[in-house]
Amino acid sequence: MTLRARLSLAFALFAALPLAATLWPVSRTLSRALEAEHAARLDSAAHAVEGELARLAGQAAVAIADLAASPEAEAFAREHVTGAASAADEAARAAEWGAARGIPVLAITDPGGRVISSAHLPGRAGDVDPDLAALYRATPAGRAVARLVSRAGPEGVEPVLAFVAWREVA
Repeated sequence: MTLRARLSLAFALFAALPLAATLWPVSRTLSRALEAEHAARLDSAAHAVEGELARLAGQAAVAIADLAASPEAEAFAREHVTGAASAADEAARAAEWGAARGIPVLAITDPGGRVISSAHLPGRAGDVDPDLAALYRATPAGRAVARLVSRAGPEGVEPVLAFVAWREVA
């Protein structure tokens, strides 16, 4: 081995060994710091999503409570019980109320789950909706829960995720 080769090898070892010895701990420390930052950001995003979901659930519960307490809902209930309103007028009512209040998923049912009017599935009027009957049994009045709901759209009936709450009209 020539002197030039020996000097080049010695210089390479002299430079590479300290560099490798320094690079590994720095790389591990940097990796841990980046993982901690990523975990903190992910946790923050999860809290933001949970907060937004709670806000939307609260809005749904308040909108249904306001609608159930409204004079027009009470008048509708009276008309339905006495038979003063036609089935066609009753069937269109949920769409009107839903559009006016920004409630895209709205169904008016009797206590047994028979749909009187539906904003999201207009053709369901007169049918018993077992999902709504199960909701009435499982969820307390005024509490919004996330449910997969069938909704009529331009491409037919499709499932959508919605916060649903129910309230009895006095």
